Amino acid sequence: MTAAAPQLGSPLTYTRGVWVSEHGGPVPKTLEENAKHRARWYTAPRREDGSLDEDMAQRIVLKCSEDFLFWVNTFCWINRVVEATAKGNVSGDGMLAIPMITWPVQDAAYRRIVQAQRDGRAICIEKARDMGASWLCIAFIAWQCVFSKGANWLVISRKEEEVWLPGDQKALFSKIEFIIDHMPEWMRPEIEKRERHFRFPHTGSVISGESTNSYAGVGDRRTGLFVDEAAAIDILRKIVANTSDTVPFRIFNSTNRAGSYFTSQMLGSGRYEVVQMPWWDHPVKGEGRRWVTGRDGKIRVTSNWYEAESAKRDSVDVAENLDMDRRGAGSAIFDPVDLSVHKGAYGHLPRVRGRIALPSSVKVDRDLSPVLWPLDKAEWQAADDGEWLWWGSLVPDEKGRPRPDQRHSYAIGADVGTGSGASPSAASVVDADTGWKVGRFSFNWMDPREYAEMLWVAAHWIGGRSGVPLLVVESNGPGGNTLIRLRKLAYSRLYSHDNPLKVGDGSSDKIGWHSSRQSKREQLREYAGNLNSRRFINPDAYSLDQAATYIVYDKGGCGPSGESELSEDQRGEHGDIVIADMLADLGREHSPRMKIEPHQPPAYSFGWRKQKAAEREKAKARGRR
Repeated sequence: MTAAAPQLGSPLTYTRGVWVSEHGGPVPKTLEENAKHRARWYTAPRREDGSLDEDMAQRIVLKCSEDFLFWVNTFCWINRVVEATAKGNVSGDGMLAIPMITWPVQDAAYRRIVQAQRDGRAICIEKARDMGASWLCIAFIAWQCVFSKGANWLVISRKEEEVWLPGDQKALFSKIEFIIDHMPEWMRPEIEKRERHFRFPHTGSVISGESTNSYAGVGDRRTGLFVDEAAAIDILRKIVANTSDTVPFRIFNSTNRAGSYFTSQMLGSGRYEVVQMPWWDHPVKGEGRRWVTGRDGKIRVTSNWYEAESAKRDSVDVAENLDMDRRGAGSAIFDPVDLSVHKGAYGHLPRVRGRIALPSSVKVDRDLSPVLWPLDKAEWQAADDGEWLWWGSLVPDEKGRPRPDQRHSYAIGADVGTGSGASPSAASVVDADTGWKVGRFSFNWMDPREYAEMLWVAAHWIGGRSGVPLLVVESNGPGGNTLIRLRKLAYSRLYSHDNPLKVGDGSSDKIGWHSSRQSKREQLREYAGNLNSRRFINPDAYSLDQAATYIVYDKGGCGPSGESELSEDQRGEHGDIVIADMLADLGREHSPRMKIEPHQPPAYSFGWRKQKAAEREKAKARGRR
């Protein structure tokens, strides 16, 4: 893999302006063509005499029940107050009813919501302002209640008037009512309405609402919870606790707010599925989006809309409502915008999941030293529940075993947990030649000695131009036991703080990377800089989300914002993927790298002629001197 020019997030529009529904066929995504599409479907069940074809109406209802996106893009309407233009946001004269035509970023968010619901995971939607996330979630809730039996949703917002205020289209129940009222009358369901409570008799589904109070969600048995603008809710921690055992699926939707529980404790904690909806994936705001390098050397995304809007706003407004800044309980280690850009450009699912182990046909006496194990038989074993994720390519070696490209050099960063289940031991593998993270290991129940033996086998399978990867292990706490075991195995390439490539000389305190408050903070910032400059390219979206929570604590230490109240010893027990990435980056910097020859254009091509002309100009200039 090479550090090619990154792509920016989701596409802004659909190819040829059409999306194809599995159940409803082609759906136009341009306003004019979508209006014609809607008109056809609204009148489809009507006979020439105006009577209703009940069978056709039921078939359309069935299509809608099977495909949320078809229903939304054919029958769902929303209202809008602010319109985005290339010159910034423009306020209209009032509410404007418009068809809900979803953008690629919204479609991707919906699919993540559905998957999280199937998996029983709570989801956090981290968004820039005016990305349509609230409407998307409200439409999803309305769709489930109209077309599914027994749905029971609780919706929560900060103030009473943001939940229920008849006539105010900003209130959550007004949005639900607006969507239902704009459905064709042959599809529109009957609703039993009372304050903060809608019941759908034909499905038995219910939507109830509450403003924030200490008892919100207590004792309620619901199928779903939606919390809007979660970062603005002071008692969000209590709501999360109240509903964790009673609601199987929860959606927390918000822009960021510095110091909020949503921003500083929930995002990146690993307990929630995180969906990001950045401004540059908006089809108007993101038009002409491009990479720019600021005076500070950081790569950022801008567009004509962003430049116009940021010029009108103060820095806090830009940070929270445009840039999705996660600065929470302390000073952030990683720039959240840089991380979001990096994830949008490079983040993708791993190619394979599995284990690195000796084949089951090879019987190993566990009392036998691992030094005597047949490591040349170590292999990749695909497994859906495997502890290893692999993003890199695997190519057959001389024995036909799929392995990383043996012409390249690799480094492994290893953070060590206690094996008690409280947090994982984690390892990250980087291709030192390209800078790409290619693999990640994570497991909660592996003691430090067993972890060393796993690394021993994995490192010999990974191999590379140097025989085995440079292995960087944090030496503090349980990492010391892992290093002792690796030294007894005589692992040949252990990182040492005095000389990174030096094999141990009997001075065990020099082997491994020693963490202190200062060294950890400085090394994390070094890693953050390498992410931004693309010297380290990380496709692992989960670890980038974790990195976004890293802050400097009041007493000078650093780590996830959710651990700010833990003691230093408790924090030290937490094995961590971000630390493994940081150590892999350190190993990358100290690994011998292949010299990449510059690309030579083909003879007589335009590029070749341009190169020759430049060489002639240089020769003339030397002659004049």
